[in-house]
Amino acid sequence: MDFKRVVVVGGGISGVSTALRILQTLENVKVTIISEKFSPETTGDGAAGICIPFLMGETPLEKQMSWSKTTFDFLKENFQTEQSSNMGISLVYGFWTFSKVSEEPIWKNYVFGFRNMTNEEKYLLNVKHGLKFSFSVKIYENIFLFALSFQ
Repeated sequence: MDFKRVVVVGGGISGVSTALRILQTLENVKVTIISEKFSPETTGDGAAGICIPFLMGETPLEKQMSWSKTTFDFLKENFQTEQSSNMGISLVYGFWTFSKVSEEPIWKNYVFGFRNMTNEEKYLLNVKHGLKFSFSVKIYENIFLFALSFQ
């Protein structure tokens, strides 16, 4: 049987997630990850990620939103399993404040309970403008990387 060979560069969350997705999507494939460092010595092992997309340079907005929806759906689906704490996936409450009136952000559909902050909330935080969301999905990357390594 002939195998396709794929090399993924990077041993952080993007590289390991990409390698896993390739293995889950393609048949007869061997994936090799090349990286200077692997968990627990990657930059991401000290970080955590919140699924709130922001503009990414010249990348078309439609592509960004497609990636964001795929990521958000994956995290939301996995949060609703018994393994979510073992995967480092949790929910986080949040708000976003700013000094000037701003358009609604592109990520508003990828959080739960998105709305404008009330005047009382803005007063309590001493801000002029703000948005609030009930929950978004958060990844504790060091736990997530560890869990991915067993898949």
